Amino acid sequence: MDDEILYVIDDHAVLKIPTLCEVDSLPHVLDELTDLVRMGHLCFPDQIVHDCAKWATGETIHTWIKAVSGHRQLKKLPSEWQEEVLGLCEGLCDYDDENEQSPVLVAAMALMISREHSSATLNVVTEDRSSLPTRMCLNDACPPLGLTAISARDFLAATKASRYLV
Repeated sequence: MDDEILYVIDDHAVLKIPTLCEVDSLPHVLDELTDLVRMGHLCFPDQIVHDCAKWATGETIHTWIKAVSGHRQLKKLPSEWQEEVLGLCEGLCDYDDENEQSPVLVAAMALMISREHSSATLNVVTEDRSSLPTRMCLNDACPPLGLTAISARDFLAATKASRYLV
């Protein structure tokens, strides 16, 4: 995976993908992204599948994320990475809302990959760009963690799926 571009995607970005391409081209976009997952260039924590189920059950994007989750090369996330993220950027976690834990998990996975594959370029793909009164947004948490955040549009534009963007 070194010397390559790697992506860790959050639920907000996954759910945004269908709005960035023509409806008829969504299957082609998802085929391109499936290839990235299989090659180990795109990953996400298990929680992203669960979060997408809350907002998009029965929709194509939810069906895709469930199906492709088994093809991820990286599936397990040791808890020490979450602890490191919270030590560096405590505001990312809303301790009172169990539904707001995905940003910590995405950041932890990205931090782990960036440290283990230091010669690779890693991008956090997120549409979590507005801080809440109870939690810092993932986009704002990335710089203090030494991570780069990009939008779902920028992510798709950097892949073979770019030809399907509207």
